[in-house]
Formats: sequence, structure tokens, C-alpha cells
Amino acid sequence: TVLERDLVERVPELGAKLLSRIPKFESIAEMILFQNKNFDGTGFPPNVAMAGIKLPLGARMLRILIDVMELEAWNLPRGGMTEQLRLLSDRYDPKLLKEAITCLVEAPPVGSRPVKREELRVGQILAAPIETVEGTVLVGSGAQVSGHVLEKIMKFTELNSIREPIYVKIENPE
Repeated sequence: TVLERDLVERVPELGAKLLSRIPKFESIAEMILFQNKNFDGTGFPPNVAMAGIKLPLGARMLRILIDVMELEAWNLPRGGMTEQLRLLSDRYDPKLLKEAITCLVEAPPVGSRPVKREELRVGQILAAPIETVEGTVLVGSGAQVSGHVLEKIMKFTELNSIREPIYVKIENPE
């Protein structure tokens, strides 16, 4: 409903008001307040004329990260995620967007190690989805490699290409 949408849009404002009451949290409160403000000046809060580098750096970073988290929730492959971010580039600081896309494309998932397709073993947990070179997800992140999954991947790669390396969670990360 309109009322519910208004309440959701005001969450950053309410959070900022709460944080601004804590000594030394004023700058964090400002980041929270402007996290949904687009680089071009559109977005929330609508009644504040602020855009570009005048927006707090933390708010510009949060703007990108919030959208990345939403795209991850949709299980979008990284290639599709970066394409979507580029389509919405007027929302973001161009320099920060470039850095974020570099991280998304090049950074391995935390707590993972790369393996080649032939090194994939039953029992391993995927730290990132196994995707075709076109970005189609074959097996989702977090899945445990079973004999069936392993056979499926090996058969698939006889005729098609997958993105490598494949990232699996590190066993016993001590």
C-alpha cells in the first residue's frame, strides 16, 4: 500500500534520527539517511537537494551495496549482476561503481578456494554458483556437491563451457 511504501522509504530517516542522538555517530547517521539517494540527486529523501560528490561517501557506497545485496537475493549470476548495475549507473558514483564491478568480477568469495572442474569432489560446498560462460547458473552457491551433481557437471562440460575456477568453501578454516 502507499502507507507501507512510505514507511519503508522512511526507514533510513528513522535510523538516522536514532543514530544522530549517539555522540560521534553524526556522520554515520548522515550516511544512513542518504543511502537511498541516487548520485543524480533523485531518490530518498526527495526534499533534500543533494547529488554527486556532495553525498556522503558512505552513503554512495551503501547505495551500491544495497542494490548488490538485492541482486544477490534474486540469485543473479555475477555477470548479470554487473550488467544490471551498469543499466542503473545514474544511481551510483561512477568511480565507486567501477570499483564495485571490479570486486564482483574478480574477487573470490570469502572463505573459499578455487578448484578446477576436475578437482571438484563429492562433499565439497560451493562458495559461488557454478555458471556457464554465458552466466546461466547450473548449481547454486551453498550447494553440497553430490555424486549426481558431479556427474551432471562433467556431462555438461563435455559439450559446453563453464566458468572456472569453481569456488568451494575451505574445509576446516583454522
